[in-house]
Amino acid sequence: MVHLQISPLSKNSFQNVKKVFLLRCGFLLGVALQICSCTTYGPRSIEDQRGSYIQVLADTDKQELLSNIVRLAYMDPPVFLQVNSVTASPRIQYGAGTDFEFGGGVVDPPSTIVKPNIGYSDSPTIVYMPLLGTQFSNELLMPIGLAPVFLMLDNGFDFAVIAELLFKSIGPYTNSRKVNPEERGDFLMVAKAIAGLINSGGFHLGTSEGGISDTDGRILVDVAPGALDSKEGRILSEKLGLRSNIDRFEIRTGLRGDDQSIVISPRSLLSLLSHMSNYVAVPEEHESIVWPTPYREETETLMRIHHSRSRPALGDPSIRYRGFWFYIDAGDITSRNTLYIIRLLFNLQAQAGSGDGLQLTLPVK
Repeated sequence: MVHLQISPLSKNSFQNVKKVFLLRCGFLLGVALQICSCTTYGPRSIEDQRGSYIQVLADTDKQELLSNIVRLAYMDPPVFLQVNSVTASPRIQYGAGTDFEFGGGVVDPPSTIVKPNIGYSDSPTIVYMPLLGTQFSNELLMPIGLAPVFLMLDNGFDFAVIAELLFKSIGPYTNSRKVNPEERGDFLMVAKAIAGLINSGGFHLGTSEGGISDTDGRILVDVAPGALDSKEGRILSEKLGLRSNIDRFEIRTGLRGDDQSIVISPRSLLSLLSHMSNYVAVPEEHESIVWPTPYREETETLMRIHHSRSRPALGDPSIRYRGFWFYIDAGDITSRNTLYIIRLLFNLQAQAGSGDGLQLTLPVK
């Protein structure tokens, strides 16, 4: 007869078995938690990444605009590189490794230690598209239509600011960069008079029943009783020849108006950027290589761009060009607002130039 005798585990062997068992349980628990967490990682990745991408795109858009304004001051051609798409591909990778240890014999047997590992990676794909050819012509060289002008005014932007940025002329009064600031006095006076009457409720803007498109149309202006008898109204009657007893007139593009219309000549976006380049304060050693203009001496401007040898602490935005930093001061609300308006105009003009023209129909309020 054969007798089988089973010896109990020694204390050390039992501890090793217990250790391996706990490690394996811990590893399986970790894998289970990771599998569960993967079901919710997608939404978390949007929360973690979207804000960062938005901030970077917004900052680089402003830097690109500022860079091209500065380039035009130096008579260098503008360059636009649009971010066409951003595709983010976040990944979580997890696995396990093992460490094998030889024991010292029966008392201390061999053991295997399992070590889980987790890794995160992100490989975004960014597609850039330069602004060239027909798209460059449509967006930068074509004059801005009445539809974007009306949209800006209808959304509360000040007429005087829009006029100074977008109009080469109102009636016979010019806003050209080639004239000195004194010659622009009548243009600014007329623009501020119209703005004052809009803000006070003397003028109400709308469109005709046929609407307003990018290439034609008109902005209708309803005149409140007595509006043209005010100080601002008398300026318009005197400077533009508007009849003082009319209850409606129109704003349209053209060269010559009459006693029931105001004609404007809008700029292109390239012309707008060139106009803004007048307000780049250049280093003294660069004065001989930039466009000469008396505008830099103006005290009240829509934009003021400074320069510095070192990176400005409060630049919003700031760019480096020809060995200097050019920037808009973060505390300069007027200049930052002007850059914001130009960015909006670029978006509106891009839609108009894409073939999906704007068509608006709003009754006179």
